Amino acid sequence: MNEKILDTIKKMISVNDDWFDVDILVLINNSISTLRQLGMSSNDLFIVTSDSLWSDYITNEKYFGDIQTYIYMRVKRVFDPPSSQALLEAMNQHIAEIEWRLINDK
Repeated sequence: MNEKILDTIKKMISVNDDWFDVDILVLINNSISTLRQLGMSSNDLFIVTSDSLWSDYITNEKYFGDIQTYIYMRVKRVFDPPSSQALLEAMNQHIAEIEWRLINDK
């Protein structure tokens, strides 16, 4: 959990340079905003920067995998969406499943 959020997401979406950092940070923060609306964060002012660590945001390790996957999938869906409609639908269903699990596990 001591890895930088931006670095992790960049690795997961296969971005190897800093050219798109601002775009990716916007999408990460949008995902965190959605998680906050789902009741997964009490920090209303949390903004991810290039130095933010997962441990800065996730205080309960129980949710680490779901939150990391959720943020990755939402960023991937906008930044580099799959070309297949079937894959996009599968991604949307997985995102919805994670949202349901997070909401119903509190």
